[in-house]
This record gives sequence, C-alpha cells and structure tokens, in this order.
Amino acid sequence: MKKTLVSDYVEEKDNYTLIVDFRYYEDTGTWDQPPEEELEIIKVQYISEDTYCNTISVDITDLYYDHIDSDLYNNVLEYAKEQD
Repeated sequence: MKKTLVSDYVEEKDNYTLIVDFRYYEDTGTWDQPPEEELEIIKVQYISEDTYCNTISVDITDLYYDHIDSDLYNNVLEYAKEQD
C-alpha cells in the first residue's frame, strides 16, 4: 500500500511553538520489493511572543537543517506514521 501525506506538525512548548510543514511517503512493499519510507521537511516556522506580547514568526528551515538534532525529525516521522 502506498501513502503520501502532506501536512504540518505542531510542537508547543512553554515559550514558543514550532510548526513543521512536511511530506511523508510510505510504500509497504510487496514480496519482491522492500518497503520504503521518506520524510521531507519542507518548512520550519518558529513562533513566540516578545515582552510586549507581539507575535514573532520566523522561518528557521535553514537553521533546522544546519543545527537542530534529529529529535524533531523523529517526532514528525512518528506523527506522520500515525496519520491515516
């Protein structure tokens, strides 16, 4: 069975929120073709409030790819697998 999901994953923390736009592809395979899965992170948005309660929204996709460890990637992958 093949499945493609284009969605977003939201992770809320005390001081900020991350919104991750992603594309997930899964093929369970057949007896002669092994299963495949692929997760592509499209965009990562960081949202918080400053001391004056103004909302700050920053695209941190490049920062994600350069410096953030795999915990967020694994959270998005687990979330994508649970969606139908």
